[in-house]
Amino acid sequence: METTETTIFGDIHISQRVISLLAAGAARRIPNVADLEATLTETAARKMGRTQHSYGVETAISGQDIEITVRIVVVYGCRIPDVALAVQKAVKETVEQMTGCQVTAVHIAVQAVVFSSVGIGGAEHGSEQ
Repeated sequence: METTETTIFGDIHISQRVISLLAAGAARRIPNVADLEATLTETAARKMGRTQHSYGVETAISGQDIEITVRIVVVYGCRIPDVALAVQKAVKETVEQMTGCQVTAVHIAVQAVVFSSVGIGGAEHGSEQ
């Protein structure tokens, strides 16, 4: 699915994958977000060598309205509601600014907590709970 805008010069199509990439990038820049959590399907694809930088994000598009779900892993010791709110704001602002579309909701699912953060983007995080 994609969002489409018609201008006097023609149509502009923004794919769901692009919107997911924008949201994932915005979420990863927030302090105390260790990583995004991949679904079982995304994990299987990564093991087969298909790297997706938008894993951990689902988007639903209806015309010019976008609803986004982000699955995050947070660093132990942070205040989780503050991190989630920061992710919501960053994702909404980034996607709206870069696409011109209305983000109607950004849902945050905190999937895990890591106790030591070694790396980002699928690297080892230490023990999780």
